[in-house]
Amino acid sequence: MPNDTATEVSTSATELVSSGLVATELAAANHSLSETNADLERRVLERTTELAHANGLLRLKEQTLRLAQHFGGAGTWDWEISTGRLTWSDCYGSPDCLDDDSTPGTYSGWLETLLPEDRVEVERRLNACLLGQEDEFVIEYRIDHPPRDIRWMAGRGRCIRDDAGKPVRMIGLRIDITDRRRAEEAARAARDEAERANLDKSRFLAAASHDLRQPVQAASLFLGMLERRDLDPETRDLVGMVSSSLEGLRGMLNGLLEVARLEAGIVDPQMRDFPIDDLLHRLASEFEEQARVKRLWLQVPPASLVVSSDPLLLELILRNLISNAIKYTDRGGVTVECRELDGCGVVEVADTGRGIPDDKFTVIFEDFRQLDNPARDRARGFGLGLATVSRVARLLGYDIGLRSELNNGSVFSFKIPLASGHETAGSGRTDLLAEAPGDLTGRSIVVVEDDPAILMALEMLLGDWGLEVHSASSVQDVPTLLDGLDRVPDLLAVDYRLPNGSSGLDVVDIVHRRWPVPAILMTGDTAPERLTEAKRSGYRLLHKPINPDDLRRTLVDCL
Repeated sequence: MPNDTATEVSTSATELVSSGLVATELAAANHSLSETNADLERRVLERTTELAHANGLLRLKEQTLRLAQHFGGAGTWDWEISTGRLTWSDCYGSPDCLDDDSTPGTYSGWLETLLPEDRVEVERRLNACLLGQEDEFVIEYRIDHPPRDIRWMAGRGRCIRDDAGKPVRMIGLRIDITDRRRAEEAARAARDEAERANLDKSRFLAAASHDLRQPVQAASLFLGMLERRDLDPETRDLVGMVSSSLEGLRGMLNGLLEVARLEAGIVDPQMRDFPIDDLLHRLASEFEEQARVKRLWLQVPPASLVVSSDPLLLELILRNLISNAIKYTDRGGVTVECRELDGCGVVEVADTGRGIPDDKFTVIFEDFRQLDNPARDRARGFGLGLATVSRVARLLGYDIGLRSELNNGSVFSFKIPLASGHETAGSGRTDLLAEAPGDLTGRSIVVVEDDPAILMALEMLLGDWGLEVHSASSVQDVPTLLDGLDRVPDLLAVDYRLPNGSSGLDVVDIVHRRWPVPAILMTGDTAPERLTEAKRSGYRLLHKPINPDDLRRTLVDCL
């Protein structure tokens, strides 16, 4: 019995120990489970916080996107090709453009909202994108939006394809560009209006110039004859004053002509090498009297450079710069010089005049702009001098530089290419334009001019030169005139614009059917299209008012 009792006691002790161990393990497991649960709760809380933050950012970004869509007039669209289902988030879908108002529809339903004349091109571009002919769908089109009338849209999209390359959907963006298109249309309308106004201005100036040139031409021819008469000193002085006034008017009219010729694009630079000293000193002689009358000095230092340019166009630039400098200089004088610098010729026209404000450096090169001439004194010209300088300089590839200080004068300058292997020019000067007037005695000329005063003046002047003159006033009179001639005429001088819509070219054609007579066209027209047409004819062209010496020189040159 004692052994049995001991055994039981031992067993009980063992069970108690075992139970204690289980309890300890259970306690430990429970503690571990509590820690794990706390960790999970912490992690869940962290993730929940992160998710809430991410959702907040997402909402902010969505709101930002919608604001961008709202202010940009944009909407997104998603077209499921297999079903034709079309979903878009459009700023027209809600009053404030911020609510998510995805409106499902169909492709065909959307197509119906487009103006009929735009649908064909939209479908073509969409199909090109679906077929892979274009990477993206990009087009502008119009929709009929009842609350907002007709709207312009810019559509952009990209095709999404499956692994086999088959298109499954197209997503994209459409932007309301109505304001931009309206602004473009307004700008286009303003530009068209400005072009019409400019055309009307050109037509007015051409008509006014033509009508002014006719009487000036007659006066110039009559005056040319009068200057050749034996006059007493007092009468010759009066004739000189009239001639000077007429020359000023001719200069202003020629300014209009140069603008018209440049606008018509009929001026082709004829580049050649020549000593610039000849040109500078001829201009100095021409403007010397004008400077002397204003008690100004005009200095033109010798220039030993041979330059490469169009001598007539270069003269036009210098003539306008010198004339402008003298007009706007009251004390001191004007200096014109050309010197070599860095392998180029640098031409400068400097004056001691009133100067030009910095903010007017660009304005002075515009047509009909004159500073300090509010009364529009026509003795100072039309304000075309510097505009002509700018046009001719661009034609020759020159940049006109300007330095000026108020009350301390101005300096206009530009660079000009030197002739290849330029050596010092010889001392002997050659007049670029002067030619000895040849003898016209005994020659025969046919003249067609519709203005009676100009026709009379031409008949008298040409007769004084010894020419046999045969004249008519219209195209219709020419055949009868030619039938009455007893010999082939040597020359033909014809006004370009004749009555009843005919032109001098019609006269030339009639004469040339009989004889190949050298022809000269005379015109007072400055309309660009007329100048272009006359230039294209290939005949010699003289612009009214024609200087008698120029007319004689041209006649001799044509023989």
